[in-house]
Amino acid sequence: MDRSDAIRDQIAILSKVEGFFEASVMFALLRLDLFEAIGQSTASISQLSRKTGADAGRLGRLLRCAATMEFLESPDGEHFRLSKPTRTVLLKGSPDYYMGDWLHFLRTLYGVFGQLDEAVLGENPVIDLAAEFETKPGAAGSFNRAMDTYARLRGRELADYLDLTASSSLLDLGCGPGTYAYHLALRNSQLELFLADLPSVIKETSRQPQWRDLDNPINYIPLDILEDELPGSYDVILISNTLHMLGHQESQKLIGRLFPRVKTGGSLVVQAQFLGTGGVGHRWPAILDLIMLCGSQRGENHSVEATTAWLRETGFTDIEHCPLSLLNTNSYLRAHKPVLSHS
Repeated sequence: MDRSDAIRDQIAILSKVEGFFEASVMFALLRLDLFEAIGQSTASISQLSRKTGADAGRLGRLLRCAATMEFLESPDGEHFRLSKPTRTVLLKGSPDYYMGDWLHFLRTLYGVFGQLDEAVLGENPVIDLAAEFETKPGAAGSFNRAMDTYARLRGRELADYLDLTASSSLLDLGCGPGTYAYHLALRNSQLELFLADLPSVIKETSRQPQWRDLDNPINYIPLDILEDELPGSYDVILISNTLHMLGHQESQKLIGRLFPRVKTGGSLVVQAQFLGTGGVGHRWPAILDLIMLCGSQRGENHSVEATTAWLRETGFTDIEHCPLSLLNTNSYLRAHKPVLSHS
């Protein structure tokens, strides 16, 4: 191997491994609330020092590095404004595109992922994220806000692709903040919504102001999807970004329990960030699998092929896989309950 090949290989590896530096700078800016402190204007180091209570010299070093990384812009190293991507994504005044709550959630994973080797070597996760959300004060609300900010654009896109015009009832199982159901209801005024999740999550979901935009009937169902009996029957059941938290065995069992809850001729929609064939090829789904390894006792991501097999074994037919846009790591499987079934 010649020197130029070695240099290219070093750059290829280091450009990935050194990404935690950028993440650390971003998380520091978020925690200091510097994006809101700067807002749409330009602010000096001394002004931002007074707003944050940080030493001007130390703060200036962070701000200059952030400008070098293009999170901020600076004409002189003393005054700073937000870069265009930062204004779009990290100012709270842009509700449709704001991602700050999601980045705060990623910061939670930042420390956990640093112990990935321990999760691989041990038999237990580094942290039980589900238990944190259930027991830590404010955690359920923070998680709901993170999921909502992540899902806003993606929820709108799901409504573009998923045709529910012939359906009158939708159960969103493991709904989180209900963002996907909300966008589907906006597009389908005839849908009656049934939103189901853990009691602490549903409490936060029911407080979301977005429900005031809808004329659709809305029902909130607090339950543990692994332990509690599932009520009712529905034209469509949506499970979005949930099965990876359950693991393969429990996911397969849940799909079996859902089959009788889908009305004859209705469908089950599984939206997920599916692993590639053999578990290789899709970046974020592979990372999500490791998040489950670090943060849950049984969680494990799954592929289109595995999920299709679970659906088919349960009795669903006419299973369609629908990828979404290139910028969306989600896709969905829609499986239909045949009109002539033995259930």
